[in-house]
Amino acid sequence: MSVPTVVAMVAVSFLLFGRVTVASDSPQLTPVQVITLADAEARKQGYDLKHYVRGKPSYAAEIGDWILIYDEKPDKNGMTTVGAHFFIHVSDKTKKASSTPGR
Repeated sequence: MSVPTVVAMVAVSFLLFGRVTVASDSPQLTPVQVITLADAEARKQGYDLKHYVRGKPSYAAEIGDWILIYDEKPDKNGMTTVGAHFFIHVSDKTKKASSTPGR
């Protein structure tokens, strides 16, 4: 498509609909909101968060979810249990959180 054709299509769209919308990969939730939702889901699932270190929220635009990993804190000898981590997914659209246990 030529540039003039695209410009004409945008102009017609603006005239017909009053605006042009462009899909955005920008999340609606803030990291702070995501942490609040994720921590609440973890507690609901029975996790005692004082025994875990929460990673930074990561937004996966391709699926529209935020993902957080919670790693078990090491014991006094620096050891952790294999599979003692878990993930929380938070939907940016619905704000619904779900957990996935470690393996």
